[in-house]
Amino acid sequence: MKKLLSFVAVATMFVACGSDAPKAGEAPEVVAKKCLDEFAKGEVKKFANCFRFESEDEKKKFIEFTGEKAKSNEKMGGIKSLETKLSVLFEDTATVKVLATFKNGKSFDDNVDLIKVNNTWYIMKK
Repeated sequence: MKKLLSFVAVATMFVACGSDAPKAGEAPEVVAKKCLDEFAKGEVKKFANCFRFESEDEKKKFIEFTGEKAKSNEKMGGIKSLETKLSVLFEDTATVKVLATFKNGKSFDDNVDLIKVNNTWYIMKK
């Protein structure tokens, strides 16, 4: 019994510490929230896993560019709250409404477009 409990504890740790990339079967609004949470925390490498790239070079350029944008969040005191709501779902595309509130009281809302590839949702690059 102790071995079983130890195994469950270790397995849970591995799952909890796993990649924050989108997972198959997750709803688009869940993917959008997880990904934007990573961006808000300044975890641009993890945020980059939310997109599909043609090459590693393209991904590196995205990470560099996005790192500068993430710093602007810090100037606003960081994210206080982040809400997502599915707006449109059509086969392999979805639009998620996002409302971000910053610690300095300012907020913005926007739409995030996603595409489903092999049963996994990814944010579309604009």
